[in-house]
Amino acid sequence: MFWNPFNYCQIFLPWKYGTCEPKSSDGRVIFSFPWENVTIVGTTDDEAEPSHSPNVSEKEIHYILEEMNRSYAKEYQIKREDVISAWSGIRGLVWDPRKKNHRTLARGHVVDVDPSGLITIAGGKLTTFRHMAEETMNKVVENNRFDEVKPCATRGMKFEGGLNYTPMLYREISRKYGLEEKVASHLCHTYGDKVYEVLKLCKSTGKQFPAIGHRLHPDFPFLEAEVRYAVKEEYARIPADILARRTRLSLLDARAAKQVLPRVVSIMAEELGWNPCQQKKNYEAGLEFLKVEMGVFNLGKGKGERMELTSSEESQISSIFKKIDKEGRGTFSSSDLKEFLNEQKKSQNVQKDILVDVITEANDGNRFISQEELQKIYLNIKNGSYKGRRLIDHLGELKTE
Repeated sequence: MFWNPFNYCQIFLPWKYGTCEPKSSDGRVIFSFPWENVTIVGTTDDEAEPSHSPNVSEKEIHYILEEMNRSYAKEYQIKREDVISAWSGIRGLVWDPRKKNHRTLARGHVVDVDPSGLITIAGGKLTTFRHMAEETMNKVVENNRFDEVKPCATRGMKFEGGLNYTPMLYREISRKYGLEEKVASHLCHTYGDKVYEVLKLCKSTGKQFPAIGHRLHPDFPFLEAEVRYAVKEEYARIPADILARRTRLSLLDARAAKQVLPRVVSIMAEELGWNPCQQKKNYEAGLEFLKVEMGVFNLGKGKGERMELTSSEESQISSIFKKIDKEGRGTFSSSDLKEFLNEQKKSQNVQKDILVDVITEANDGNRFISQEELQKIYLNIKNGSYKGRRLIDHLGELKTE
């Protein structure tokens, strides 16, 4: 059985939608699907040399964008600056020994039984791992004599942390430990009933709410405690393990990953006993990883170089907020926003439940927005974040008479 290495690239966009272009200009399939509040778009498929650090090229990114844009009207064209991260990988496509033409590559997996009795599984992908396991074990049973044989049990086996997990566990966790619901939901979805082990590593915030749990980045629910847990329990040893393989932050937003890299290195240094020289080496390796493997070419301003609101922008935000918060409560809700948009004649087709979703998404599960929070949302968007962008869009980029 032989295999050929193929390189494939996928890009990530800051919204959620799914499409499929069954035939691109060169006959490939281009697809997009929502994942973790972003959209994955891909993919290229070219022969490549094996590499531990596959490089994302601008050529691949522009190819995907051009093919996607062929299906969209001019006003909906996806721009290069919309790409929040990109990822390239090497996939081994096997030659199926059962096919007469050995040049035919299998994009699924192949289970081969050698006359000697050796059973080999090759190819495949993570999303079909249970099916691959079941088919392999069935071949083992078929080609060996066992006194007692039971059906393959992979379909009924739960992941670690799944034994006592329930879909509503996050609410119990949020209420009991004083966690934001969005953070609690993320932790429970990620760790299942192992969430309590992560919570033991959380430190007090010194606030009434949230009571525990320091975020790595304000736009994402990942906690500093998860870095410690990944080092202690999940064999994380370098920053890329945290940014790409445990939290997936570098996939969701490579720029945000760059911003939290110093803090990740600092926490890992505490856990692993790195000296200053080791910290510097791991920080530089993390930067190189983001640049080469995550498609980070032009990140704009980094941490410490964030743009601030101008006095004109602060005045605009204050004016907008006062118009929405007519009763002077200090916050506005989806109902207040609906009324304001109606007055501005901008929301004939915007339903209230959509506005509830818009506000909840922008404010980490809280259905009320304060003036300070509105300023923070606008500032984060100005610095390249996408969280809260729908709210700002509804407010007409905060420009009113």
